[in-house]
Amino acid sequence: MTWRQISAIIKAGVSVDSADKIRSLIQEKKDKLQSLGDEAWKKGLEESQSYLEKNPKLKQLIEENADTLKKSNFKELWGLLKDNVPSGKTEDVEKYIKEKVDQAKNSDFSGLDQWLNKLPGGSDLVSQLQSLQSTAQKKGSKTEEVLRETLEELRDVLKKRMEQVEKLAQE
Repeated sequence: MTWRQISAIIKAGVSVDSADKIRSLIQEKKDKLQSLGDEAWKKGLEESQSYLEKNPKLKQLIEENADTLKKSNFKELWGLLKDNVPSGKTEDVEKYIKEKVDQAKNSDFSGLDQWLNKLPGGSDLVSQLQSLQSTAQKKGSKTEEVLRETLEELRDVLKKRMEQVEKLAQE
């Protein structure tokens, strides 16, 4: 669906307006994935409440880092809670949370960000792609498929545009 939409936008001509339409389409897909991810987080949190009530320290750690943890594979977090909290061994869960928080602090797309900031409307793309990826990791196969399709479509559009630019450069 997305590829057809992008193709239709491009067929109408490449312009600032078409770039805005593509950006809007990406934002729409991002919002859809974000919504699915939020639902999955809430469901996992509800299912894990009994474990969190037994360990207020973990509950607080998760609440304080919820935004960061939502961007990671929280399915793994809920599994760790289920496997470790009943036995009282929460070190692995705490370690996992701290690792995810550290990874988030250290992730750096600044080079790509700087390059995209030079392009009209490019500044939003990295954050949107990051959001798509993190949501896809959280929700699973359905959202990963949407992400994969989105990336394939973007790659195809870029390939087509590169061919056009090369053709124009040879004229």
